[in-house]
Amino acid sequence: MINQGKSTLRTISRWVFTLGLFYFVPLVAEGKECEMGKIGWGSAPITVMVQECFKNLDMASRRNWNAPIRPDIGFAQCACVTDYIRGEYECQEDYSAHANEHPTNAAKTITKFSHQCIKNGAMGPEVKKAYEEDEQKSKNMKAPTEKKSPSWDDIINK
Repeated sequence: MINQGKSTLRTISRWVFTLGLFYFVPLVAEGKECEMGKIGWGSAPITVMVQECFKNLDMASRRNWNAPIRPDIGFAQCACVTDYIRGEYECQEDYSAHANEHPTNAAKTITKFSHQCIKNGAMGPEVKKAYEEDEQKSKNMKAPTEKKSPSWDDIINK
C-alpha cells in the first residue's frame, strides 16, 4: 500500500516536472511576459492607484485650502496620472519594481506625470491656466545674483 502511494506520487511529480518544463522553458526563451498577460495591468492595481491618488490629492487640498477636492476633478487627474504610468511601464511588475527601488521613485514619477496632466487640462481649464501663469512667472523671475564674497586680500587692502 505504501509502495503504491510512493509510486503514484513519483508519477505525479514526473508529470508536474515535465509540464513545468514544457510551459516554463518557452516563456523564458521568448522573454519577459507580464503577470497579467497581454493587458499588462490588472483592474485591482489600477483601482487602488486611482483611489490612493485621490485620497492624497484630497488631503493636500484640505491641508492647503481647507476644502475637499471636487471628485470629478480629482478622479480625472488621478486617472490621467495612472494612464501615464501605465504607458511608461508596460507591466505592473515593472512599475512596482521601480517604485520599490528607492523610496522617492514613485513620488518623482507621480509628480512628473501630475504636471503633465495639469498641462493637458485634466483638472479643468482654470487650473491649467493658473498653472501655466505660475510656470511663466517662475521662468520670468530672475535668479538672485550672488554677491561675491570678499577675499582676505580685499579686506586687508581696504
